[in-house]
Amino acid sequence: MQNLLISEKIKSICRQKKIPVAFLLHECNINRNFIYDLTKKGQSPSIEKISAIADYLNCSIDELVGRNINQSINAGDITNSKVISGNNNTLKENDTLTIQEQDLLRIYRNADGKTQMKIMQFIYDLEK
Repeated sequence: MQNLLISEKIKSICRQKKIPVAFLLHECNINRNFIYDLTKKGQSPSIEKISAIADYLNCSIDELVGRNINQSINAGDITNSKVISGNNNTLKENDTLTIQEQDLLRIYRNADGKTQMKIMQFIYDLEK
């Protein structure tokens, strides 16, 4: 189901930007059967392909995979992160994000797909 959502989102953004899907895939060096493989074969896309598409379409990876980037963040949803829960700084269900945390989130959301991947890799490396 997620793959169908991704393929529909890609097609929708291409329509909005008046970019033929075949042209997008060619420009991103992705096989022309990519959309078909997502929808009919159920193949999961690689992060590299999603990132390349997001970069070309100038949108976030979150947008391509159907995450609502305007959605409110509930601190209770992110308490499993070692970075957040380390050093007795565990967030409680009703906590709000600090200005710095909001800035980090804003920076991430405004970044292109490749930069988002680098940010996430950096955070994952911190958790090790």
